Amino acid sequence: MKFLLTPYLNFKKEQLKRNRLKKHSKIIPEEAHNYLPEERPPERRKIYSRTKTVFAELREYNASFIAVDQQPSILSNFVLANTPAKVFFRLERDEDVEMVY
Repeated sequence: MKFLLTPYLNFKKEQLKRNRLKKHSKIIPEEAHNYLPEERPPERRKIYSRTKTVFAELREYNASFIAVDQQPSILSNFVLANTPAKVFFRLERDEDVEMVY
């Protein structure tokens, strides 16, 4: 995800500098917990840290992040806390249902 978001964010920054930032963009990853999980292996923490930074900066550049996932209990709490609207479908695991309610 970092390898996709970082160039995208740089592109949006360049548009802003040139006063061409007009359209609102949306990034919609399927199975978002694969990109921004709550549990992070030590060897991948730096990547996840950068992805979180990019995620936090998206709103500044007229972009939204819509996380699509059926397992919100393993999605990063950072993402859940910084997402204004949440929609969950087909929650089958008890921990996911409990997390939503």
